[in-house]
Amino acid sequence: MTATRALRPPRSPLARSRDDAAAFAEVYGALEPKLRRWFLRQTRDGHLARELTAETFAKAFEKRHGFRGDSELEAAAWLWAIARNMLNAHWRERELTRAADLRLRAFSTDSVDERLARVEQLATVAALRDELREALTALAPAQQVAIRMRVLEERDYDEIAALLGVSREVARARVSRGLRELASSRELRRGVAAF
Repeated sequence: MTATRALRPPRSPLARSRDDAAAFAEVYGALEPKLRRWFLRQTRDGHLARELTAETFAKAFEKRHGFRGDSELEAAAWLWAIARNMLNAHWRERELTRAADLRLRAFSTDSVDERLARVEQLATVAALRDELREALTALAPAQQVAIRMRVLEERDYDEIAALLGVSREVARARVSRGLRELASSRELRRGVAAF
């Protein structure tokens, strides 16, 4: 054995793992707790720290054939460089996600609470519409027709009178009586009160 060979430090587990994948377990055992604590200090999130630690070791294992050093110090520096890259990628991705969320919110002028209130209001209007339809069917047919022409079709009294073949006063009276009966309808009042 030559003197040069005797002075040379032993190959690190990472260097050995290029030929023997099982040697990577030593790298993991030695550096995992340190990396996880570092990620925890950087992110203040235990779950994220574990996730980033796992991703760092997965990337190191995948790229271990690209490691050109031999010593423990070189192996540690190489692994820490991967860890810093993983953390930087995480912050970039988080910033991109935040920016995308802000852009999406700009398109939506209503908050979630406002949209929910609107859905509830529309559901109530739909129920009220059903109650109004029932109350209308309880009216005399002539009143139903007059109310539909005046309220839904927005026709004036002269037009209603001409279409029904009655005087303007009769058309007006039919609409007026029908609206009074609708207003006194118990079912409709319950629906309006709920609205």
